[in-house]
Amino acid sequence: MKFQKLKTTLTQFFSIQNRKKLTAFGVVVVIIASVAVVLWQKENSLEEFSAGSISFKYPKEYEGQPVPKPKINQAKTLVKLKAEDPLSYIELAVEEGAIKGANVTKTNFLDFLEKNAGMSLPRVYKDYKELHSGRIKISGRDAAAISFSYTGADSKTKIYMKFFIIPFENDAYYLTIQSVDKSKFEKDASKIQPTMTLR
Repeated sequence: MKFQKLKTTLTQFFSIQNRKKLTAFGVVVVIIASVAVVLWQKENSLEEFSAGSISFKYPKEYEGQPVPKPKINQAKTLVKLKAEDPLSYIELAVEEGAIKGANVTKTNFLDFLEKNAGMSLPRVYKDYKELHSGRIKISGRDAAAISFSYTGADSKTKIYMKFFIIPFENDAYYLTIQSVDKSKFEKDASKIQPTMTLR
């Protein structure tokens, strides 16, 4: 009789343990599935732009805008994108043959481009204030990124921008991401940067 009770108790115990294991396994499966769905939605919420040797993905709420005609001795705009509420822009430009200046001064191409940006950005953007700068890698190649804020044309609105400097062979690509909303600026920049590729 005692043996039978012990057997019943053990059976119930292991049955409970198995149910707990199955429940835990089910929870893990649900978590993994949820993460997969989130990653899929994130990937499929982006559009892709490609031109020349560079490509990147951007949030779908951005829409294409008319591309301005290039001015003499200025980088040529390849794409201009705009999102409303909050107002945000993405722009990609290329400066063909930009390596000539580096060759003349006998300096590293990226060093040359960074130095030029360091001198020109404070002159071009009112109340320029650097937030962060540093080197990054794009498809295994060295590039630079400068984050800063400035005051808009209305002399009131604060705008946040991330400026990517991307040397490739003899040319230089410049990708800018900017928004009147700091949170959106940071969110979009974090989405776009990992998708940038050179080929």
